[in-house]
Amino acid sequence: RRDAAVTLSHGCKYFRDTALSCAELWTNISGNSDLAALCLSRSKNVPLDLDVIIGYSRRGNPETHHFAFEKLLQGALPHSNRWRSLNIQYAIGEGFRESETYFVVGSEITEAFRGLDAPSLESLHIEANSSLLGAFTAYEEFEGWNAPSLRFATFEHYFPLRLPALANVTHLNLSHRLGQIPIDELVKDLSRMTSLDELDLTIYGGAFPNPNAYPKERSYLPS
Repeated sequence: RRDAAVTLSHGCKYFRDTALSCAELWTNISGNSDLAALCLSRSKNVPLDLDVIIGYSRRGNPETHHFAFEKLLQGALPHSNRWRSLNIQYAIGEGFRESETYFVVGSEITEAFRGLDAPSLESLHIEANSSLLGAFTAYEEFEGWNAPSLRFATFEHYFPLRLPALANVTHLNLSHRLGQIPIDELVKDLSRMTSLDELDLTIYGGAFPNPNAYPKERSYLPS
């Protein structure tokens, strides 16, 4: 949708005016930070759909100061009241902190992310690497989030146990490797999700944390 809008805006005056007048064409915020900034300005006040990469170091369990946020997030955070969906991909790498072209680090953006106010957020998708150590206990990035409208959540190799908005989720899709998640924590938190209508749970076979273990079995637990 966004790519089509960019193409139209580089056409004749009629197509350009049409593309610029349709805010819904500019709601996908992802990739190049300059293009993301353009979309933020042209989307006016309509809901936004974000895709963002968060880099972290391989050095032990990830800590707050090891995070590097994709640069587009810096421009999107002031518009968090318009976020409709958010797709986060955690990526392992040593060079994120030094890559100022595409990533930004520091306490200011970290604290802004940790205190996110996203009252319109309906859908959250978080994907982490299957070999991530401490995935379910080390992160506190979602503890201070305000997302009362969250209803749909998909978590791959990650489960933000401290996210307050989990209480409002009605559809949960969770996948992890056998041994990766503390089952007692999972059961305890699922019991608190009183609004949950549908649960899809996929468990991959193979001993964690071996990332090369082939998923021999999967278990699905629909509602």
